[in-house]
Amino acid sequence: MAYPSGVNTGLSSAARTTATSVVFPVQAERGLAILVDVTARANATTVTPSLALLASRAASETYMTIWSATAAIDTADGSATYMLYTGGAQGGSMLWTEFINGPLPVGEYKLTMTPSDGSSLTYSVDVRGVM
Repeated sequence: MAYPSGVNTGLSSAARTTATSVVFPVQAERGLAILVDVTARANATTVTPSLALLASRAASETYMTIWSATAAIDTADGSATYMLYTGGAQGGSMLWTEFINGPLPVGEYKLTMTPSDGSSLTYSVDVRGVM
């Protein structure tokens, strides 16, 4: 699998206490690899990633959630990797936290990281398009 230059975005490492989103286009990619690296947290704060597709730009932008992680990331020092890929299956030596086989239409996407509470959580996110 190749990582195109079209999608390679994310959130740099920082302490966050509220939901944070990043918006990016998907054009010709068959999938997305989402890598989350947690380096510190206060208390037992967890974070759950979700992905939404822009559905309408009418009076205001409306996003439709197409995926939300089945389990929150619950670690003070670790990582989680997610693969959303059209027409594939998890196998070989690739070990993903979660693998989702489904369509990835062309459009504008928003990845949102939602914490379980207002305590500080330090993490970074890397989103890469996969051909």
